[in-house]
Amino acid sequence: MQSITGKIISNKGKNTVIVAVETIVVHPLYKKRLRRTLKIAAHTFLADLSLGDTVLLVACRPMSRTKHFLVKEVVNKTSNAVIQSPSNPVTKGKAASSKELGASKKKIVRGKKVTKK
Repeated sequence: MQSITGKIISNKGKNTVIVAVETIVVHPLYKKRLRRTLKIAAHTFLADLSLGDTVLLVACRPMSRTKHFLVKEVVNKTSNAVIQSPSNPVTKGKAASSKELGASKKKIVRGKKVTKK
């Protein structure tokens, strides 16, 4: 029986979670280590799964077109911390304004500073 360990990246389905499984492969010519991520849909009966939890998946009969794995157990439970991605920065519970991101209203045109009104 095949078993895989991965991290939950989505739990929006009713009985389905999406698990990211990372593997490291070595390029045959250049010998560089590459990280490959595989997204697997898995069926679950557990209700307390949250984003970032590490789970153990077990192969089973096909539950649907994309679900061929079952969540057997939670290996590592994460706290309710906010998961930050590079495309979505989190700034202490409020949206980042343009001033905080470094944008200014001054613009330089041909060596002279021009301010917007």
